[in-house]
Amino acid sequence: MSNDTHFQKVVGGATKLQRFRTFESGLKYQFIMTTRTPQAGHTKSGSSAAFTLIELLVVIAIIAILAAMLLPALAHAKDKAKLTQCLSNMHEIGIALNIYNNDFRDKLPQFTPNSANAWAWDTPNPVVDAFLNSGLTKKTLYDPGTEPRFTDAENYANPGTGPNSTLWNFAPGFHILGYAFAINQKDPTTGQNIGDLALTNQNTTLQTENIIINGQTVWQPAAERVVVACVTISSGIATPGYLHPENNYNNVAGGFYLHHLSAHLQGSLPVGGHMLYKDGHADWRKFPAMIPRTISGAVFWW
Repeated sequence: MSNDTHFQKVVGGATKLQRFRTFESGLKYQFIMTTRTPQAGHTKSGSSAAFTLIELLVVIAIIAILAAMLLPALAHAKDKAKLTQCLSNMHEIGIALNIYNNDFRDKLPQFTPNSANAWAWDTPNPVVDAFLNSGLTKKTLYDPGTEPRFTDAENYANPGTGPNSTLWNFAPGFHILGYAFAINQKDPTTGQNIGDLALTNQNTTLQTENIIINGQTVWQPAAERVVVACVTISSGIATPGYLHPENNYNNVAGGFYLHHLSAHLQGSLPVGGHMLYKDGHADWRKFPAMIPRTISGAVFWW
């Protein structure tokens, strides 16, 4: 065998071995590339597992839009729940008044002389005790429509007594409740009015009774006579009330450390309030239909 022939075989053999190793290396490289975990920035479009900045901004924008749509609905549902609770309170107070009326020979509660009660929600201690004995709770005697300024804590739950404690413990002779009571405010001995409620709005019984308006005797059926009302209160008395926001329905000063406000406000004006009538039914009265019912002190409307 010549040297040239031997050289060709060696070169040819080396060439085949090199080709095999190249083929084998190619297979390994292809296997590694197809099994490697894709990395952001080194993969084809659509195969990335990470969010881009634009995608994140789109998601945030969608969440913000949904929140803007849902929050008003949630607020409306919360207001509806307060109105439902308020109406339920009215019915329970009506039952308690019926029990009181039966126990005291058809007589409604009456203001106590020399106890300093004057506003329509000032209720003598013996009357409130009778309410509690009939099954009412303290919470039932407060309108949820004054939240969040007045919660259970400010109404009755906080400790202490006096103007810096709670409405419940404001004074030793009476409790400030969360509803206005159109009850008898006359002194039982002298017959003189000792409260701020006009005589034409006071009730002595749940039965039908005559009232005197402008010197004339007027007969009002029990179904038309309000005995308990949601608190709509103001400093001013200009009428019609819904055209006079300067009457101040949400910042009425009294002896309590927090200023008072009307229940069921929408902005600076009341929307309306529930009314409980002598016959036991209750309904909703819009604020434009309300008129002042007091002759002095803070103005109560229904």
